[in-house]
Amino acid sequence: QFLLDNRFKNHQIGYDVFTPLIIDNSDKVIFIDRGWIVAPHERVKLPYFQTPEGNVTFVGLLRLPSAKQFVLSKKISEAGWPKRIQKIDLQRMAKAIGKTTYPFYLLQRTNLEDNLVREWQPTVMAPERHLGYAMQWFALGLAWFIMCLIASLRIWKKQRDQES
Repeated sequence: QFLLDNRFKNHQIGYDVFTPLIIDNSDKVIFIDRGWIVAPHERVKLPYFQTPEGNVTFVGLLRLPSAKQFVLSKKISEAGWPKRIQKIDLQRMAKAIGKTTYPFYLLQRTNLEDNLVREWQPTVMAPERHLGYAMQWFALGLAWFIMCLIASLRIWKKQRDQES
């Protein structure tokens, strides 16, 4: 198990739980983001969560890990399991368990009897917000154009005055 650190939900800090799933008739694993769990108050303790055993069928959403992630450390914690990670790096995670993996992971939608929260909300921006950004950039471009025009006129006027 891997615990993706510094995840917030309902004003609480916690972890996303990543579990490697061995696929039948394949030499690769797929990592499953099984959900979120609140972190204990003491940083040295890790949360308790249940893990299904045996054959399990999952339904979920495929997701590519983001290449743009700010992290404090790229290392995977060395001591014991589950391992605490700062970033979703599927290749490193697979290497830590001695397997190969796919370049994507699965957000679990299947509801199992565990104490993990699965509320996968897409990040969606309303069209009004896009229009707001467009207007903001248009206004900045217009301001830049006006400043350049004023500066050019002043230079032109100064050169004209020097010639006469």
